[in-house]
Amino acid sequence: MSVRLLNNRREVRLLMMATAAIFMNSCSSSSDSSSTSGMTVSGVLTQQAASSAGDPVSAFESNFATLGTKISLDCGSSGVFSATVDPTTGAFSAAGIPTGVPCSFNFVSSTTGATKCQVQFQDTSSYDLNNNPMSTGTATAVSSVALGSITCDTSGNVTIPSSNVANINSGASVAAATAFDFTGVWTASAYDGTLPTGYVTATSCSSNCHGPSAGMLITLVRFHGQKFTPSSGQCTPAINVSCPTTSGTVDATHDGYGMSIWGGDYAHGIGACGATTGFTADEARAYAHLSLDATAPSIAGNALSYGHYVWSTPTGFGGDTGWTKPWMYTGATSNYTMRDCEPVSIPSTSGGANKPGYACFSQVQNNSGGTGTYIWNVGLANAGGCVDSNNTPLMINNWANLTGSCTNAASAFNSHLNTSTCTYTGAPVSGQASITFTCSFTGGAFKDIDGSAGSTDNNGPDFTNAYTFAASTWPGQPATILAQGAACAGSSTEASLITTASGAVSASQAAAAKELLMRYQCYANQYWQHSSSGAGSTTCSRGYNFDWSTTNYANFVMGDDRSMKPQNAFITDRVFYSSDGQWAFLKNADTRYQSIPTPSGSTLCPMKNIVELKFQHLSNSKILVNFSQATVMADKSANCQGAVTAALAGGGTLSPDPQGLNNLYQQLQPQRMLFYLTK
Repeated sequence: MSVRLLNNRREVRLLMMATAAIFMNSCSSSSDSSSTSGMTVSGVLTQQAASSAGDPVSAFESNFATLGTKISLDCGSSGVFSATVDPTTGAFSAAGIPTGVPCSFNFVSSTTGATKCQVQFQDTSSYDLNNNPMSTGTATAVSSVALGSITCDTSGNVTIPSSNVANINSGASVAAATAFDFTGVWTASAYDGTLPTGYVTATSCSSNCHGPSAGMLITLVRFHGQKFTPSSGQCTPAINVSCPTTSGTVDATHDGYGMSIWGGDYAHGIGACGATTGFTADEARAYAHLSLDATAPSIAGNALSYGHYVWSTPTGFGGDTGWTKPWMYTGATSNYTMRDCEPVSIPSTSGGANKPGYACFSQVQNNSGGTGTYIWNVGLANAGGCVDSNNTPLMINNWANLTGSCTNAASAFNSHLNTSTCTYTGAPVSGQASITFTCSFTGGAFKDIDGSAGSTDNNGPDFTNAYTFAASTWPGQPATILAQGAACAGSSTEASLITTASGAVSASQAAAAKELLMRYQCYANQYWQHSSSGAGSTTCSRGYNFDWSTTNYANFVMGDDRSMKPQNAFITDRVFYSSDGQWAFLKNADTRYQSIPTPSGSTLCPMKNIVELKFQHLSNSKILVNFSQATVMADKSANCQGAVTAALAGGGTLSPDPQGLNNLYQQLQPQRMLFYLTK
């Protein structure tokens, strides 16, 4: 059941653990019951404002959620039900929804079906293994549901406290004797019923399966415990925390569960990682507020224990002199030229939180060449793009023969930045009809934080000290730090760079920190190209996650021995059941960054990959699995959404495809599967 990974021209990705978990319970009724008359799901949807500016690009961001949108409820073998969202009022009402059947809630594009906003029912009284309130996009209801006024945030989430919604109960405790225990080694096989529209089933597949193939072995492990409430000031979540049962209260009347899914049998899955759960019993109490059974489960007669995985370095990694981390591919070289640019956090001059951006250090140029003055050229990340007269985002690949004019104004976010808005007439894509469209970009130039402007004044931009270009001058090309094809390792060792980067503030300290982050990024690109993805192995390699938005090299590698998961483990987190104990629900959300072409070059756009699994107990030797996967462009800017629009319009068949849109098209296609697990 390998989850599809994102590919892109630069192999730039981020795999970030996000809230993963998991359920909504039916108050009554059998999980097999349904009604053709059905019920309704209604509400009013709005979009959280991404910008306070009034230009057309910002107008698109403000209306993204409701324009060309419908609510979609995926009810597995019962079908998919939908209703249009009113573009003006945001009102919607879907009818005919079957009762007693788990359904996944999403808002999708009316034309392409791509997910725009995902509903998250949140239970703030329960916690997942990352100490986040439990949430799920799946709900089973017994009568009509009124969601009320709900908001899609700028990351594409609609978060609804489950206690606010009548007829959906997220607080039922399912006794261990009622909830079916799915622990064991199972074999995937094809679903033999009529597949609903848009669904496929498991087939004999050896590559690019995007889901389980027929005959694949899958190991499921269930952990059982009881609700734990820490005493005040006790059990602060941390790796290797000490949190005994005496540091709180165990509620013996409230059962709770966790689930771990592995590819392969015991020896090629959890057994290869030391036969441990990946977390200690104390960590489960501190993070998930769950006091686990004293004895961990067994798989095929092999006893498990609560503890961290036993890691190994995969073949081909950690062999470069001075660069020996398990995620550093031996002999790695840079996929592309890496210049003197870095992510930055840009403050607002009008109040509010900082926003991400990028800054490049370069020499000011004039008609005679370099002027000897060095500045920081700064851009606000994804704060712009292009839209047509209907505020539909565009991605432009034809800048020839355009006519138009531009206006400039101080940015509403930071008055030291400038927002350029240009209205053009012409064909945005070669071969298309001429139209009128608007593009905007927000950026500015700043002096170094040391106040000087020499070639060695390369410490970072001073956002209070803007630089004004004289007539007939412009920023030059940033210097190359890593050339395409250069070794990621370089001449300095990782340890020596860390020593310099962690020293007193100076130009050499800043340069070492920047170089270290860039070399980490270089290795991370190669990691994605050479790491395996979920195939069973008798070794236990970490699945690494990288934060491409960080400005601190020390934070680039994400996670620790508790939160990192093995490459052959798919999901480990809390799981809950329907009230009759015959359905179990699990969800996982990962965020990865995709390199997207823009008018000014390229940008990184966050792509949120959401996997939902619904397990229906048919017998002790047979489970029906409803597997769904959707990839959402989490950034609502016209820059990122323009690439989505262009990719979907291309239908995955563009030729030539220099911008990699066919690959983006494939990523955006939702996947739905029904299959059996038998043993």
